[in-house]
Amino acid sequence: MNAQDGPIESGVEILARAGYAARGVVYLIVGFFAALAAFGRSEAKGTEGALAAVLGAPFGTALVWMLAIGLAGYAAWRLIQAVNDPDRHGTDAKGLVIRAGLLGSGLLNLALAFFALGLVSTWGSDGGGGDPTGGWLAAIPGAGFRWMFVWGAAAILAGTAAALIWKGATAGFEKYMRIPPDAAPWLRPLSRAGLIARGAVFLVLAGLAVRGGFAYDPADRPGLQDALKAVQGYTLGWLLLLAIGLGLAAFAAYSFAEALYRRIDPH
Repeated sequence: MNAQDGPIESGVEILARAGYAARGVVYLIVGFFAALAAFGRSEAKGTEGALAAVLGAPFGTALVWMLAIGLAGYAAWRLIQAVNDPDRHGTDAKGLVIRAGLLGSGLLNLALAFFALGLVSTWGSDGGGGDPTGGWLAAIPGAGFRWMFVWGAAAILAGTAAALIWKGATAGFEKYMRIPPDAAPWLRPLSRAGLIARGAVFLVLAGLAVRGGFAYDPADRPGLQDALKAVQGYTLGWLLLLAIGLGLAAFAAYSFAEALYRRIDPH
């Protein structure tokens, strides 16, 4: 932030950095429970399960409120990235695909923020914060678009997986960050491992969507928890789950690094 930044720019930067930090907290909890599940000490949890676990901790209600605000801020920043294109992805085919992905990320994180609010308020149909995207997706089969949704979702998930793995393998994230030279030697490999691990989870989700085929129920679609449980069922699944759990914890560290070092410019 510099002297020319106005209150709107400053507010957006605060929301964005709080959002990256909130995402880091959520994935740190997800990674922690995945590692415990690898040793049979707990059950793997998705992002929604992570928020529910926070609610049961001391001062859980206040913490969930903070995470809900942070996730809403992250969603707002993603939408700004998609519309204003501050990272200059452009309007060619590749740029539009990236911006569409940012838009989707914003909407999903907004839904997660509403889920968190549902845990600590009367929001949500049952007062318990049901997933708000379920109702939207439930209308798709009735409209006759089930096959389009299934294979379209699988393609998007596979594309997201490839993008994350490529971003981690090539350290493409560095051009959007100002990492201090003394932190780079340990933060770079940690961030790369985190992005690749998250990409692996999306790859499993794509496989689950394809395997479900026309029996797939959009209202009960596979999520992060389902992907982690699927990994646990593979040969040497406990070891793969442990690796992914540690990788998601590394992704949490990457998120915290973005909260500190990400270039934030709404324009």
